[in-house]
Amino acid sequence: MTDFETVDLYFKQVYTCKTKTYSVNYDYTMAQLYQFITAKAFSDDFGIDSSYRIEIVEAGQFDNANGHDAELAPALTPNAIITLREKYGENIKNVAFYIRPKLFITIPVINETTYDEDMRILAPRT
Repeated sequence: MTDFETVDLYFKQVYTCKTKTYSVNYDYTMAQLYQFITAKAFSDDFGIDSSYRIEIVEAGQFDNANGHDAELAPALTPNAIITLREKYGENIKNVAFYIRPKLFITIPVINETTYDEDMRILAPRT
């Protein structure tokens, strides 16, 4: 038996059919939720490669700042102060989330002394 209140949260990986429901501590901060979900995303539950950064997106935000798809909505901030209870209250039972893997690449710093014309970075043309 647990010493804390749990809540069942539904997660879906963006643009896939992969879904899971997890019982999580209702008093998790957003940062703790990120830690919990990142571990689940990299596990067999979702099988996301660990070279990706995981973002959590509240579902249902159509026509958001990033486009029409709810999957493109801005990610939640992994805040270490605000808890799920504080952010959602009793509405938590009506909230679902997306797991969005995001690939970040490190671009090497080019030293001016070693730079040559063949090393320039070309941006795609629109």
